[in-house]
Formats: sequence, C-alpha cells, structure tokens
Amino acid sequence: RELQRSENYAQRAAAEALERQEQALERTRDEAAALLTATKSELAQSQREAAIASLDVQQLKAELSRSEDQAQRQAAEMLEERERQLAAARRELEEAVKGVEDELAVATRESAVASLDVCQLKSALEVNQLQIGDLQTQLRSERSKIPSLQREVKELQQQLDASRNAFGAALETNEALRAEMAALAEELKSSEMVPRRHGAGSESDSEPTELEQQAARAAAGLEEARAEAARARAE
Repeated sequence: RELQRSENYAQRAAAEALERQEQALERTRDEAAALLTATKSELAQSQREAAIASLDVQQLKAELSRSEDQAQRQAAEMLEERERQLAAARRELEEAVKGVEDELAVATRESAVASLDVCQLKSALEVNQLQIGDLQTQLRSERSKIPSLQREVKELQQQLDASRNAFGAALETNEALRAEMAALAEELKSSEMVPRRHGAGSESDSEPTELEQQAARAAAGLEEARAEAARARAE
C-alpha cells in the first residue's frame, strides 16, 4: 500500500509538473507568436521606410548633381551611411525573426518531449530501481572480498619482508665472501712467492694446494650468494 501511495503521489506530481510545463510552453508560444508578428510588422515598416528613403536618395542625387563637388561628396557619404544603417537594421530584423522562429521551434520540440505519459516515466523509474538493486548486490559482494584481499596483502607484505631479509643476508654473505676471497688471494700471492719443495715431484704439481682449495670453495660460496641475492631480488 505504501508503494502504491508513493506511485500515486509520483504520478500526480508528474502530471502536475507536465501540466505546468504545458501551460508555460503555451504562454511561451503565444509570446513568441506575438513577438514574431511585431517583428514582421517592424520589418515591413522598415522596408517601407527604405523604399521612401530610396526615393529620397534619387532626389538627393539629382540635387547633388547640381551642387559643388564638396557638397556632392558630403551628401554621398551621408547617403552611403544611411544605406548602411538601413541594411544593418534589415539584417538585425531578419536575425531577430529567425531567432524568434528558432525559439518557437525549440519550444514546440520541448512541448512534444514533455508530452510523454506517466507510464513511460514509471517504467523508467522501475528500471532505475532494478539497476540500483543490482549495484547494491555488487557492492555487498565486493565488500565481502575485502577481508580476503587484506589477508593476501598481509601475506604478500610478509613475503616481501622475508625476501628483503634474505636479500640483506645474501648481501652480508657476499661481503664476507669477498673479504675472505681477498684474504685468500693475499695468502695465495704470498705462498707463490715462497719456492716450492722439489721432493714431492709430480704429486705436488698435479694436486691443488690447500690455499687453492680454499679459494675454490670461497668462489663457489660467492656464486651461491650471488644466486641467492638474485632470487631475493626477483621475489
């Protein structure tokens, strides 16, 4: 019943608004018609004045032909100015008439649009209400996804923190291995300066020394640290 009362109230309001708009459009149409009639009358009067002025122009030209050259130039200038004024007035009147006709056409179109019945307005209102319901359902669905998205963001943040920590540890390991490599390089350089004993023979030449083994292990550790740092950076 409340929905029916609301619909009846909306129908009455729409009907009253439509009636007021039609009355306003009728008044506008009457005013536009009166203005168009007055404008046409003014245009006819201007045309008659222009015809009379053209006769006066012929007489002035005849009199000017008998006057001096300076008077002829002045009269000709006055005549041209008068003709320009008349032409400008004629153009303004024509533009005014065209504007009134355009306004009348617009008012007619608006009156036709305003003549839509209440059933069409009601159907449009029902469609809008259905769309609002769909949007509310979508909004509730999106809101229900927010906690899971927040959990995913938290997990990603934790993974990012772990990756940063792993990257920092890899950098520290890399620095330590670089320092160890530098120390081993110094030891290897100093050991190469001491002459080797010749008693071992080919055995000492074929087997790597302890320093070389340490250098190889340090190089392998450095490569592992670099690979771990690259994985952490990619994550």
